[in-house]
Amino acid sequence: MKKEVLLSLLISLCTFFSTSAQQADDLIGKWQFEKVVSPDTDEKKIKMFQSAVGDTKMEFRKDSTYEVQMMGQKEEGTWTIEGLVVHQKSLEGKKTEMNLTRLKKDELMFSIGSGGNTSIKLLKVEKFETPPKKKLVKRTNVKVTPDQITGTWYFKDKEMSSDNETAAAELLIVSLFEDAYFKYNEDGSYEDDAMFRKVVEGKWKLEKDNTVLVVTKNENPIAYDIVKISEEEIGLVHQKFEGVITYVRTKPER
Repeated sequence: MKKEVLLSLLISLCTFFSTSAQQADDLIGKWQFEKVVSPDTDEKKIKMFQSAVGDTKMEFRKDSTYEVQMMGQKEEGTWTIEGLVVHQKSLEGKKTEMNLTRLKKDELMFSIGSGGNTSIKLLKVEKFETPPKKKLVKRTNVKVTPDQITGTWYFKDKEMSSDNETAAAELLIVSLFEDAYFKYNEDGSYEDDAMFRKVVEGKWKLEKDNTVLVVTKNENPIAYDIVKISEEEIGLVHQKFEGVITYVRTKPER
């Protein structure tokens, strides 16, 4: 009986190590982003997320070292794999785990987020390719009146920047802005609740022949180019970032 148990255990161990060795062999190589796989039906959100993680590249080497680039950041270290979990330890000593949802010789997917329903799909490549940068769209500022700005506006959407690190930061901005309001009063006072629904007050004014909106909060002025205006919609471009931020008079349903 003991011999049968030991034999069964030995077979299980051999199978485990054989599977782990095969998974390690499959993981070794260069991997480059293909797409985001998500059950979310909001195409704009998926597109924005893809803009943020589209620079993802990973290389797992035979000597158990790795190099990862994602959202404008790079990391190097050592790796091991157990089942579908890749254990990584950076050169700085930080330990992380990457949970794979699929691993084949030429295809890799790993889950992200607390729910684990969204994955990033990578394909194995011989050499990394650098995707062409988006061409910046030249926009002309439009002249507005204070009356066109006055009132309450709600965030609708934002075009993502071509730079992945910036786009990653913009994802956080979008998540904060989605249910926020932005109020421009006739007397030049301003308020919003974009930071975790906490109301922040400030001032606003128009500059450069009424083509630039300047919002000052906590003594920090932020300038926006005004690129489109109508009774129900306004388009602003932060002067340090790309992409039009669109606001509307009626709060969108999410």
